[in-house]
Amino acid sequence: MNILVTGVGSTLGYGILETISKSGLDCQLSGADYFETAVGLYKVDFPFILPDVLSSEVSDEDWLESVIEIIERQNINYVLVGLDFEVPLFAKFKNRIETLFACQVIVSSLEVVEICNDKWLTYCFLRDNGFDAPRSCLPSEIDSFKSEVQFPWIVKPRQGSTSNGLFRVTDMDTLSHALDNCDNPVIQEEVGISDEEYTCGVLSVNGEVLSSIALRRTLKNGNTTVAYYAQCTEIDSYIRRVAGKLGSFGPINIQLRLTETGPKIFEINPRFSGTTTVRACFGLNEISVLFNYFDKLNSIGVGPFREGMVIRHTTDKFVSKEDIDKLVIL
Repeated sequence: MNILVTGVGSTLGYGILETISKSGLDCQLSGADYFETAVGLYKVDFPFILPDVLSSEVSDEDWLESVIEIIERQNINYVLVGLDFEVPLFAKFKNRIETLFACQVIVSSLEVVEICNDKWLTYCFLRDNGFDAPRSCLPSEIDSFKSEVQFPWIVKPRQGSTSNGLFRVTDMDTLSHALDNCDNPVIQEEVGISDEEYTCGVLSVNGEVLSSIALRRTLKNGNTTVAYYAQCTEIDSYIRRVAGKLGSFGPINIQLRLTETGPKIFEINPRFSGTTTVRACFGLNEISVLFNYFDKLNSIGVGPFREGMVIRHTTDKFVSKEDIDKLVIL
């Protein structure tokens, strides 16, 4: 099996590599990123540097041409996406890639990706399908919103990740500051408490839910630093129903708080999570689950789940000049 993992310098992409390592899968790994300092490039068998698609000098088609070159050169069977900004690109080109090659791009449809990547559209999806979510509005609706929803509110960009551009507002003065400093904002009521915040993963293919897990978490700068697992049937049932209604393909990552009236989702990411490798520590290797489904492989997958906590930390890695010279710059 030949696998391409992108964004291998990110927490997400490197976590995918680590999870593959723990799975026992017999595979050859190709990795792609945009900088030679991407640490995951020195963990794979075949490292590639893609042209910077965020640069005005590189078009989506230029980027796709380089991705296709890797897929053809390495006879890639599966592509796993490790960067947020690549998810819409792979969703856009998924059908073209899969038509050209016997290669499965593990990403949801462009429609699902657009719903998840826009927090207002996420709220509308949840509301319209009967799921309880934090009440939300756009700036043009604030007057009616404030008559119905008490402070505190959360103001954040409709598109964005971690805690970048997020403001907690407690009155009209702090609201004014938040709106002035937040690009394309959505306004939401604050629900629950931070001690009951969860990061949840659901893996599904063609309407079939393959796995799910909910981890209570401690955050720093929008990223999980400590994760705790204890079985919660209420959340597990809820996130499975959401994934089924959404029609996602592969992984989604759901952020929610458990309130007195039940779980309330405030964000859905249409990709693997930065806590993918953490989930493997608790007994759920989502990479194995996925490939066991596609290729009926006998690799380490689900369980038994272990209750406890995972503390995240950083490590150092030496890279030799010989390994640096192996990079293929496309």
